[in-house]
Amino acid sequence: MATVACGPQFRWRVAIGILGFVGLAALVWERVRQFSPSPSVSLTSSLTTHLGEGRPNESLATDFWIVNSGLSELVFKIGASCGCTELRPRRGVVAPGARISIHAAVRLGQRGADRSVRLSIETNDPIRPTIERVLVASCPRLLSVAPSILSFGSVLQGESASLLLRIQSHVSTSVASSPRILLRSHSPFVSAAFQGDDHSEALVVVSPDAPSGHFLSHVDVSISIGDLNDTVTVPVTVDIGGNLLIVPRTLVLPEMLSQGSQHIFVWPVDPILSLGEWDASLPDGYTLVELPLAGRRRHFLLSIAANARERPDAITIRFPQVGESVAMAIATTSARGGEDSHRDSPGESTMPYDQSMSIPAPLLSVPVNGEK
Repeated sequence: MATVACGPQFRWRVAIGILGFVGLAALVWERVRQFSPSPSVSLTSSLTTHLGEGRPNESLATDFWIVNSGLSELVFKIGASCGCTELRPRRGVVAPGARISIHAAVRLGQRGADRSVRLSIETNDPIRPTIERVLVASCPRLLSVAPSILSFGSVLQGESASLLLRIQSHVSTSVASSPRILLRSHSPFVSAAFQGDDHSEALVVVSPDAPSGHFLSHVDVSISIGDLNDTVTVPVTVDIGGNLLIVPRTLVLPEMLSQGSQHIFVWPVDPILSLGEWDASLPDGYTLVELPLAGRRRHFLLSIAANARERPDAITIRFPQVGESVAMAIATTSARGGEDSHRDSPGESTMPYDQSMSIPAPLLSVPVNGEK
């Protein structure tokens, strides 16, 4: 009885034959589909189109074709996920074997806000009744700063405090003239000055004359070159008070607030000061309880319920027995990152919202006037 050799060459030939058969079948199916009585839709461009970069309120445009390779009329209607989109035409009929040009434009918003628009093309093609494509347009910032929030924390009344603000220009080096960068403080108690001629760093100082309590302000960093301009606003938070310190100094909550908790530590600067009883006024959905902790540090747990809607500027803890209070500022960061995302600078005691209900490790080793 004869035997058939099944060596490597034979297996390769079988595999190539199978692939060829599959490709031929796909080609035949496409041909049958094209010459079927029904319409057949296709696009002449990729499903994702990057329109490039532009200025605020500028429209970036592209054109693409809707092709009907079937044997009957193709009826289409186009919808967009954003009202910033211009489409011409939005609906129509394409004859068999013909095509129609679609003009699509996306209007940009403010700097730093990119657009990603989803187009939905609905047709009477029984095989592909809906085709989606995405238009991406960018309106980049001309500069960025770090940190995005200047949190000075607790400062004793009558003392000054300073933080360094780093500034980076994103203007192309091919531009003939140099950009002009300016600083503007919105408070007489906050000053801002460049450090060096390259304007890459600025020192922001809170005056010793600033009033006591939870102090909020902001500093604008502006850039202009020719007819291009951009401004980044940097919030300034500081708690000016007496003998109390708080960690974290600023609690950064996500833009989409969900339930969770954050541990808070308070202690007096004066080693002989005993704080005694405490109280706090909290909005609905916020609770504060004290947890046991040895030494002069007071340990609190701030809990935020899922139904909490209010965003207070700060949580203030008062100690009536010694006539002192201390506030933890509350800021908000965006989930998409970019300018609104918070990133600590060295030495800051700012930390993100903690939903794990665990004590952040760095806080357990914070010394209090030499206390371990």
